[in-house]
Amino acid sequence: LLVPRALLRGTPEIAHALGRNQRRLVTPFDVHATLLHLLSYPAPPPLPDWSAYRSRMRPRSLLQDITPFLRFSSVFVVKPMY
Repeated sequence: LLVPRALLRGTPEIAHALGRNQRRLVTPFDVHATLLHLLSYPAPPPLPDWSAYRSRMRPRSLLQDITPFLRFSSVFVVKPMY
């Protein structure tokens, strides 16, 4: 994710979150949440209600710190080759 340096300098919390999320498991839903967050910034992204789904995974914006203990491959169906 390429972010303008001026944005990173002006918002250290975003720079910190992006740095921490570099090595975290992310999904296309997280990318979508990030795009929604960029459109609504500085407000948090308006995300749909996921309570009806059985999965414990909820999409998170990459501009916010993603909790690692809910992000492991056994939660998702990830083939070993990936």
